[in-house]
Amino acid sequence: MRVCGFFLILVASCAAVTFHPVDEKGRGGVYTEDSVEASEPFVTATSKPVYTLDHTNFDRMVSGTKRACVLVKFYAPWCGHCKRLAPVYEELGEKYRSNRAIVIAEIDGSTTENRPFMSRFGIRGYPTMKLFKPASGSKDTLEFRGSRTVEALSAFLEANCLGDNALKLPPVEMEKKPATEEKPKEKESSVLSLTDQTFPRVVWEGGHTCVMVMFFAPWCGHCKRMEPTYAEVAAAFKAQPEIVIARVDGNEAAHRSLLKEQGVRGFPTVKLFRPALGVDGTLEYRGPRTKEDISAYLETHCTGKEEKEKEEEEREEEEEEEEEVEKEVEKEEEEEEEEVEKEVEKEEE
Repeated sequence: MRVCGFFLILVASCAAVTFHPVDEKGRGGVYTEDSVEASEPFVTATSKPVYTLDHTNFDRMVSGTKRACVLVKFYAPWCGHCKRLAPVYEELGEKYRSNRAIVIAEIDGSTTENRPFMSRFGIRGYPTMKLFKPASGSKDTLEFRGSRTVEALSAFLEANCLGDNALKLPPVEMEKKPATEEKPKEKESSVLSLTDQTFPRVVWEGGHTCVMVMFFAPWCGHCKRMEPTYAEVAAAFKAQPEIVIARVDGNEAAHRSLLKEQGVRGFPTVKLFRPALGVDGTLEYRGPRTKEDISAYLETHCTGKEEKEKEEEEREEEEEEEEEVEKEVEKEEEEEEEEVEKEVEKEEE
């Protein structure tokens, strides 16, 4: 009986360790430990070091797990910083692949279906890494703002997720704001925001002389630095309805076809559309990103200054041609006079 009892205990212990074969979503292929229930959405490890989330499983996975922490990277496939972070994040995932407390995951924020999560968690740029602590029952998240290295990310996770540190240590790499702090009111801008639907109506059908459009992305540093200058330009031309200063968020998935159509390959890209001249009249601004230079560019191409300069150049060319003709005539007259003098001298001899 004692032997049977021993085997029953052994069987019961083994029953708590279950092998999960790899399914069609790439989950499984590992043994789950006895602390993880059968209903646990995340397995101890996956066929890949980093777990992929999307709009169909994000809430179920992140909210339904018993794990202490889920680190989620919000990224976009075309983001350069994201591409540089990818191998580091993969290495981090490999390091915590079999950890019972921590899950390393990611979600593509550039897709239309996943976009609601961006606004929901205040994601304004890529990549952004947020730490969820579902086991604590808290809905608060911590944003990682440190160096994008395996060492820095590991320190962040261990300080916030493992053992006594998760309870005693203050959150690291997290900028806390006073509860009473009010968000600054956004200044009204004269820059018109366009979408793939309103772009053709404003640019080609709006009856404007010129429409300047900045194609930008919210996470783009150069765009952020140019934004106040661009707003100043828009304010300066506000009294001239024939000139419109607009922008298009190239980060929106719905705008990708528009970016391709306009040949936009980087941010920011500023283009000047002159509907009266058709597609061939479109210019790309490549000058200094200052209010003075952009304003001068608009004055040149949109207020008749360009035509006046062309007329002046044509007039100068005509005057130069007339001078050349006069010189030729004078030269011919001089040659004729010389010929006449020579003939006279011969006759006199």
